[in-house]
Amino acid sequence: MISTRASEFLIVGGGPAGASAAIALATFGRKVVVVERSDYSGCRFGETLPPAANPVLDRLGLDRAALDNCGIRCPGTVSAWGGDSPYRNDALFDPAGDGLHLDRAAFDRLLAGRAAVCGVKLWTGCLVRSCRRIGNAWHVFVSRPDGHHKVVAANLIDASGRTPWPGRLSHRSTFDRQVAVVACFELDEATNIDRWTWVESAPCGWWYSAFLPGGRYVAAYFTDADLLAAPAGSRERRFNELLGQTHWTRRQACGARSLESLRVVPASSTLATPIVGDGWVAVGDAASTIDPLSSHGILYAITSGLNAAAALLAPDREAALARYAQEITAQFHDDLATRAQFYQRERRWLDSPYWHRRMGQAG
Repeated sequence: MISTRASEFLIVGGGPAGASAAIALATFGRKVVVVERSDYSGCRFGETLPPAANPVLDRLGLDRAALDNCGIRCPGTVSAWGGDSPYRNDALFDPAGDGLHLDRAAFDRLLAGRAAVCGVKLWTGCLVRSCRRIGNAWHVFVSRPDGHHKVVAANLIDASGRTPWPGRLSHRSTFDRQVAVVACFELDEATNIDRWTWVESAPCGWWYSAFLPGGRYVAAYFTDADLLAAPAGSRERRFNELLGQTHWTRRQACGARSLESLRVVPASSTLATPIVGDGWVAVGDAASTIDPLSSHGILYAITSGLNAAAALLAPDREAALARYAQEITAQFHDDLATRAQFYQRERRWLDSPYWHRRMGQAG
């Protein structure tokens, strides 16, 4: 037997974008159901919030003490880019304060908990089996651990990220082939923790590294998928070789012990088309994904969720949603232009396919 639930808003995906939209809508007394594939227990990639996120987190009603329990305050970024000497961008001079290195699973649980407090019905461990529009309502069939359910909703918000799902109403344009090879390490108790974000360019890509809560350290190598040059069985050896060729990143990882197998995750810049439609809107990574070099991916996801919710509640909703889609698209292309400027600063390896491609984008 399939149970049926009616709701004004159904959100597919309970990450930062979906949870933020849910909080904003529920705050205005709207009936919201969120369906999330995970139970928020697994490891999640994407660990940095810039200082500009602090006032946005305040808007969501997140307690600062609770945030500090799922993150380490970050005083800024150190980058070795375009040369061997590192450059520090200190958050001391940012009026919004420090950034935050996140335990992403804990942060996503915090957002989900805040949504539940606001009255959102949060379903975890769910898979969407089908989705279609009948008349003025969406009929979405969902598998939950306790059985099969149907949600009938007037409005649908796609917050499912990059992953396709039955009923996705947009396609994606991809602007590069970038992936991230991610490793998580356990630190020795005597390790002197460096709270800065480190970025270091390399001949065929670049590195991101940061210390995380719980005595962990993450290092990610960004390159194009066709340049990984290692089959799945030998990626760990190749990753360690590349890490050993760095100057600053390997110093940060010195003495750390690997916690789990490497993960290779997409890190390309993509844009959905369309972003809004009749009775639905895409938010977060479902709308656009930007280069991780910006360190603004999570913030953009949260902001898009809040902005989409505001558009859905606007008196002239159709015009507001059109502006929302235009802003997402404009912001994406602005990010591409800014990215090109940053990549153009690294001119040591112009014969490398990775950097040669970026120079073409800059031109």
